[in-house]
Amino acid sequence: MEDGDSQKSLDALNRAQAAFPVHTSDPEARFFQGCLLAKLNDAGRALEFLSLAIDEGYHCLYALLHEPDLEPLRLHHHLTELVNRATVLDRHARTVFLDNGGDRLLGVHSDGILLSSVLN
Repeated sequence: MEDGDSQKSLDALNRAQAAFPVHTSDPEARFFQGCLLAKLNDAGRALEFLSLAIDEGYHCLYALLHEPDLEPLRLHHHLTELVNRATVLDRHARTVFLDNGGDRLLGVHSDGILLSSVLN
């Protein structure tokens, strides 16, 4: 992306955020705003949005590890810190889920295989 295009995109994103501030109340929206900012090479704001998303409960480890728009941040030490935080939160959520029978409720083994597919 050329610098001119990147700046125009950032300006458009800033206007959209001002007009539709969903990113202020929705952690998943914050995450995807962070992804857009990373793609537009605004690493500081991207990491801020990602950190807020995690703080507010969106700690989707898979998304942090595999979202292509986060590629510009992969070597940034702050992203590593965010992944580490999300890993701890993900492990805790999985433990609570399994300890409270969530796997049985949803009909899945702890390895993610649907019980119905095993039984059929």
